[in-house]
Amino acid sequence: MFNFLYCFEESYNTQAYCSIMSLLDHSREKVNLFILHNNVNSFNDYEQLVIKHEHLNSLEVFQFDENNINFPSNFKNSHLNVNAIYYRLFIEDYLPKNIEFILYVDSDAYFIKDYHSKLIEEIAKLEKGKRTLSAQTGHKITKVDNRLNLKSGKFLNSGILLINYKLWIKNKCTFNFSKMLNERKADFDWHDQDILSIFFDGDYEELDESLNFNIYGKQRLDLDLYEKIDNDAIIVHYSGKFKPWSPKGIFAMDSIYYHQIYRKLFNNKYHIVNVWTPNTLRVLLKNILNLKVFKLEYPFEYVKILLKSLFKN
Repeated sequence: MFNFLYCFEESYNTQAYCSIMSLLDHSREKVNLFILHNNVNSFNDYEQLVIKHEHLNSLEVFQFDENNINFPSNFKNSHLNVNAIYYRLFIEDYLPKNIEFILYVDSDAYFIKDYHSKLIEEIAKLEKGKRTLSAQTGHKITKVDNRLNLKSGKFLNSGILLINYKLWIKNKCTFNFSKMLNERKADFDWHDQDILSIFFDGDYEELDESLNFNIYGKQRLDLDLYEKIDNDAIIVHYSGKFKPWSPKGIFAMDSIYYHQIYRKLFNNKYHIVNVWTPNTLRVLLKNILNLKVFKLEYPFEYVKILLKSLFKN
């Protein structure tokens, strides 16, 4: 039976719920879900909906204890100013010890196809390689920009992680990550990804791209991208700055994958999370004046929902 892990805070409840339901909808069999959360009570309503799904075997939601953890206060390279970015490093303090393998999934990653065969294949590869982790290499580091002094030159993307949990425990990963946070010998500009990249330094299995198909936004006008997603992607990961629920991100063609999932679950055409800035209104006016808003599938719904979100703030 497959095990899955999510780590998020309450401002991401809706996005995480959509991801979880996309996972369950594309499951062939029952699965176990684990969540580390900063405010478990805020997720109660969604939890009651999740537990009704036919493909759920069990769901455990843990209140994360942030006491005695020296979290960094530097969030300059993150769209989230929250400690939940680091929760995945502390799974050993919460998860049952009898788990063998578990797939961590970011709350901005969404299942669009059946994952069963590919995940079995990746677990077998990880087990054969006798490594703790499978991850996708985010980018290769050159000598010029090697601020973390990585010998491998490989900087991993932590959005989707396949974990050999027995080896994680054996290698005392959580203990070592906690030590790294407390000693802080480097500035973790990219947060948990820096810590994981330093600790493993290339000693991980390369996760198949289909399980972490990154959408950064720059490719949004590349029609070949959508053909590749349709052919190859199992999990689409909105790892770019402009999320599909932002006033600007909705205009990215690739936002459709998120909103198709969202519309199945909610009685709205668009999910808009608006952190009020003068630029939000400028985005709205600009896209009305240049008529780009009318390229959306539901332009008037977009304007209505965005204005409603503005007045809420």
